[in-house]
Amino acid sequence: MSSLIYDFQIKMLDKNYTVTDLLRVGLILANKLKSDEIKEWVNKELYGYKVSDEIPDYRKIPVYVKFYNPVRGWCPVVIQDQDFINELSKMKMKQSISELEMHGRNGKEIYLDMPVEIKKIFSKQISFDTDINYVCNSISLLSIVESVKNKLLEWILKLEENDVVDTNMIFNKEQIEKAQGINTQVINNFYGDKGKIDVNQNILKE
Repeated sequence: MSSLIYDFQIKMLDKNYTVTDLLRVGLILANKLKSDEIKEWVNKELYGYKVSDEIPDYRKIPVYVKFYNPVRGWCPVVIQDQDFINELSKMKMKQSISELEMHGRNGKEIYLDMPVEIKKIFSKQISFDTDINYVCNSISLLSIVESVKNKLLEWILKLEENDVVDTNMIFNKEQIEKAQGINTQVINNFYGDKGKIDVNQNILKE
């Protein structure tokens, strides 16, 4: 007798499955449980977050600023504004989980595009025209990936603890209703401080 819940747990422990793979399985499970909240979250992780979307707390990572010096290469920008330093400590990352997985595995610094208006501010303290980018550590990207995997595991274990376990990939009405409260509780745990910088950045290069 097969069970999607138990099979999911096995896949969680199998290193051959990426977090992207696990999210696809989670989408199937959320659909069968009629969980719109979980489906919405999974789709955002799979395809990336929009500018208007609320960003989960685990997707906020520290970044710093670098400019390109033709002689010395990439150099850090000295920032005096403490408020801006605090904002940079929690940059919101909107990319799809597959993109974060790919860049995170390379073990190098990741360069992120910077909005034109912010570049102009930093350009004033640099005496020549050059490229300026946000930069983050690949480990920070992997921490997001691992957080998503942990959130999926937390959800699956809570379902099992409350006897929401399918039989041959079928859930009964009582199990579906019971899952709704669990799903809301899990989703609400994703969001923390909403007052940090919100920049629609793209990964450019390593």
